[in-house]
Amino acid sequence: MDAIERKYIAALDDAKYGFANITAKVLLAHIVTKYDVITHQELTQNRDSLTESWDITQPIFDLWTRIRTVQEFATAGKKPIDDETVMHTILGVLEKTGVFAMHITIWEDKPVHTWTLQGFQDFFEEADKKRALHTTKEAGYANAVKAGPKAGTTNNAVTNNDHDKFVAKIYYCWSHGGSKNANHTSATCNRQKEGHVSTATWDNTCNGCTDMMFSTQNKQQRFKNTKNNNGNNNRNNYRNNNGNSNGNSNNNGNSNNNGNSNGNSNGNNNN
Repeated sequence: MDAIERKYIAALDDAKYGFANITAKVLLAHIVTKYDVITHQELTQNRDSLTESWDITQPIFDLWTRIRTVQEFATAGKKPIDDETVMHTILGVLEKTGVFAMHITIWEDKPVHTWTLQGFQDFFEEADKKRALHTTKEAGYANAVKAGPKAGTTNNAVTNNDHDKFVAKIYYCWSHGGSKNANHTSATCNRQKEGHVSTATWDNTCNGCTDMMFSTQNKQQRFKNTKNNNGNNNRNNYRNNNGNSNGNSNNNGNSNNNGNSNGNSNGNNNN
């Protein structure tokens, strides 16, 4: 009687004798019969709670607790929610965070018949650990940059015979790749290609463009992301691009001296 509100047992309260003639068994039977009924609305609210957003600053175990609570309530209401449905729903919750795109793709590539709830939880626990570690490293790098370079160091990320220097800060766009343009990112791009992923970053490209775009001597150069391609090929592309650009300049100069359209055409073809 102390554990529940009085209104739920008021019907058993006799005006003269109170609960003197009511045994614990009768009391519990009354409560179960009258109030141990889960309504359709409650079941719907319970299922909907599975889709609520998850704060990535909180432990991922909070999600597993949510799953257990929702499934237990649904089972008590005789409308159980199977593990496969739960996993599909939680994948949507993880997708909303914008930090598990690659891992979600890897998981969804697995045959559905191999999916188990325990395997699902183990997989994304590991993914969350890697994400947290990466975030910590990024914070350390940001603090180092904020503190400024040490004596004898440079902020240039790449140099090629001291000719072109690229600043380490790179902004990424799923449709167009990396660049030094802070106003051109996956989220702000105004020339999005089909399938554009607005949450993609340079560290998690979501299978987007892996080119890097830099302006050198007023010419646009493109390089492949060294994370996904061989670095030597990138450097060779860089040299070849510069060589072609210089060759164009020389041929155009020769063509201008010749002063005729045939010379221009031959010069361009030779180049």
